[in-house]
Amino acid sequence: MSIKPLVVWLVFSFFSCQLMGQSAYAINEKFQNTSLEKAFEVLAKKYNIKFSYENLAVADIRISKRINAKDLSTALSQLLDGLFLEYQITGTGQVLVRKALREENFTISEVKVKVPRKVKGVLIDAWTLTPLAFGHILCGQGEGAVSDELGNFELTLEDGSASTEIAAQYLGYQTRKTWIDPGADPLDLKIRLTPKIEQLKGMTVTARLPLMSNKFQEDAVVVRGQGLQRLPAFVNGADLFRSLQYLPGVSAHDDLSADLSIRGGSGDENLIILDGITLYNVTHYFGIFSLVNPQMVDEVKVYKNAFPAEYGGRTSAVVDIRSHQRTGETKTQAIVDFNLITSSALLDVPIGKQIRVMAAGRITNQNLANNKLFNLLQAEVDAARIPPTRPGGGAAKVLQEVVSQQPELRFFDANIKASWRPSARFSADLSYFSGEDNYAFAYNRQSGQLIFNRREIVNEVYDESADWYNQGLGLQLQQKWSARFSSHLNVAFSEYGMDRDFAQNAVLQVGPNRRTIFDFSNQHTNHIEGWDVNWKNEWRFSPSQRLVFGLENVANQANLLIRNEKSTQLNLDNQATQQSLYGEYQADLLDSSINFSFGLRGTRYLANNYLSPRIGLFAKVSDDFRLKASWSIYQQFLYQFYHEDRYGRTYPYWVLARDDRSFPVMNAHNFMIGGNYRRQGFEFDAEFYLKNTNNIVEHAQVLVSLPNDSTAINFRPFVGSGKTVGLDLLLKKSFKHYEAWIAYTLSKSTQRFPKISRGQAFPAPNDRRHQLKWVNQYNWKKFDFSLAYVYASGRPFTDLSKLTDNPSSRELLSPDSRISYLEDYHRVDFATTYAFKIGKTNIQANLSFFNLLDRKNVKYRQYIYSYVPSNPRNGQTAVQSTVQGLELQSLDFTTSVGVVVKF
Repeated sequence: MSIKPLVVWLVFSFFSCQLMGQSAYAINEKFQNTSLEKAFEVLAKKYNIKFSYENLAVADIRISKRINAKDLSTALSQLLDGLFLEYQITGTGQVLVRKALREENFTISEVKVKVPRKVKGVLIDAWTLTPLAFGHILCGQGEGAVSDELGNFELTLEDGSASTEIAAQYLGYQTRKTWIDPGADPLDLKIRLTPKIEQLKGMTVTARLPLMSNKFQEDAVVVRGQGLQRLPAFVNGADLFRSLQYLPGVSAHDDLSADLSIRGGSGDENLIILDGITLYNVTHYFGIFSLVNPQMVDEVKVYKNAFPAEYGGRTSAVVDIRSHQRTGETKTQAIVDFNLITSSALLDVPIGKQIRVMAAGRITNQNLANNKLFNLLQAEVDAARIPPTRPGGGAAKVLQEVVSQQPELRFFDANIKASWRPSARFSADLSYFSGEDNYAFAYNRQSGQLIFNRREIVNEVYDESADWYNQGLGLQLQQKWSARFSSHLNVAFSEYGMDRDFAQNAVLQVGPNRRTIFDFSNQHTNHIEGWDVNWKNEWRFSPSQRLVFGLENVANQANLLIRNEKSTQLNLDNQATQQSLYGEYQADLLDSSINFSFGLRGTRYLANNYLSPRIGLFAKVSDDFRLKASWSIYQQFLYQFYHEDRYGRTYPYWVLARDDRSFPVMNAHNFMIGGNYRRQGFEFDAEFYLKNTNNIVEHAQVLVSLPNDSTAINFRPFVGSGKTVGLDLLLKKSFKHYEAWIAYTLSKSTQRFPKISRGQAFPAPNDRRHQLKWVNQYNWKKFDFSLAYVYASGRPFTDLSKLTDNPSSRELLSPDSRISYLEDYHRVDFATTYAFKIGKTNIQANLSFFNLLDRKNVKYRQYIYSYVPSNPRNGQTAVQSTVQGLELQSLDFTTSVGVVVKF
């Protein structure tokens, strides 16, 4: 497939360079008994001026002046007049201030160049090797620099023949000074800054960043990958999506699903991106383990409200995952992670000074069917908990014996990333991702009885196999044309495929005679692929304003085949293109007291036009308290609908929206209003939200009854709407060694279908009225301890035991006659890690206890076919379509042990 936007981007690149010019500063400020440092902060925020200065040079200086100038040089002269300070403008909006060499104020307007010498380098964290953006590099010869987003900086020494001192400063880190010996050759430096612990007025700066934080300007929650090991581990060690479930508004009540249900939405309503590659399926092992290797994760941004206009095609949330960027690091790094279920490894290798290659892989250590976890997935219910039901009344004995099981389940995933940084202005990243799951399961059950010397034997066989895979390839190019304008091009391909076959039959044998009681077979196939080309530009046309704009072209193809009982229920093969133009304006108003953003995304799909506006507003009431609000409209052209089989079980499948009433374009209207209070390590955040979703699709039988092999199978799509209203509360406190947060969600999610239950609203499958998560983390010397508690009220499920064998129209059936609620969910997790060194090797030992109190939680209840033989002694005749209640238990007390080794 040709990528035409790439050509457009290249052409635009040449012309955009001609548009970037220097704009004059018009500065009009009044300072009354204001400290000079505070004056610098005001000018930096309002006019995008970057000041570099020695703290001792400006300490205790207060000014009362009126600044009125049309250029930066005049403004600085007015500001520093009579202060025995001198300044130099080193670049666009970059100012170096220091003590004057003589007792009078003067400006360095021109310095005689002797032997100029180029110095470039990178500023990085000495512990994590991550780049430090916007750090200050001070030079003894007068010139300074500020590192860019990737930690890179450049400056020119006016006199390379003289020894010069370079000082690197970054908030929360120890200042590092380096002497440069005389010379003429260009220098390439790598400056590592060590974090320091210090108490500042109004904030707490610690040696490591918190696991979770809120970004006001982007309305995003940021989760840092380096802190995932500090949370209670799942049965296979640290898990990215399991950690995200601890956030407010994200459900954490399903032990057997790592999928993200955000504010009542299903997993397909979230746009999941890994280094620019869209992930359609994000889990392993029937959804239990997340697909992304946590060792390669650097940072995750989660947008739950009005997400930026560059993102489209989803109605609930955006999860943007970024892998590590060890720019400028020349050492090889290796990580090996081993636990009871999986093993993973990561290797990060430099190739020269400009290229790094990172490769990571994860694989199961054994057939997962031999693990205790698999047995839990196959558990049958105690007969006393769910009475078995059969047509005509009476009770059926629940048979517990499973005489033959032959399961097989394995998975693997792999990531490769190559990064090229030839200069501070250009970067290129090439990423590849692949994951695969293989599953096969079969069981035989045999029951029999002897009646009047005649032996009746029933053989029941169940076979199921499934294979699914994910893979993607992405290229990201970034060009910084000037200090104010940059471009980003992302070209990515991603695909997901799934094939599932399952069959069930029962044969009655009486002497030499054999008769088939029932014989069902099902085949489900789903395949989706997509090309995504996104060309984004950012223009900072004033110190407090910026504009993000671009084009995106998404081409998808989706295939779906559903065959039940040898009849085809759905056979879809569609392809379509989304062509989008977007722009977003962001501004800081009233001395940064108000942050405002307005985005608009227009998409053309199947000859129709769709508009997606989004507005975000943040108001600073005080230094500690802010109000926030957002409103947005989203469309989703590729989504999952739910197919409900005759047992009441649902399966999600991807489908492209079509220009008809069966699978229309889904859309959602989102609204949020809230506030945030922060002070000295304490944070309280509250968000009230409302989400209305239209064109939800369910695929189910028209007639509802107890499963019966004689019931005519007639499926059809039902199109309806959903509504979620809720309140998210977050209470967070950080101390020197202790961090904790409580996340509580009060919500109600309902659905309404004109052709179901006479259009009455009924609880949505993801409805959980109350959800509470309490997370605690404590650091003591080389130990990290974490304790988490999760609570959720019971969710609704389709209760077939309420039905009869007489088919009822789904349109006439009331919600109360088919819906019941599960019990409340409770879980306590505990984990501890111990970090130590052997030589230069860092080792971390992990021990985690999942469901510490061994609470018996239930994932869902369902029913399957069975057979009750005749019994002439009590007058009972054989029943062929008896259904028995089955219950899928969540995980009981489970221990996880693992070791992480970093070389």
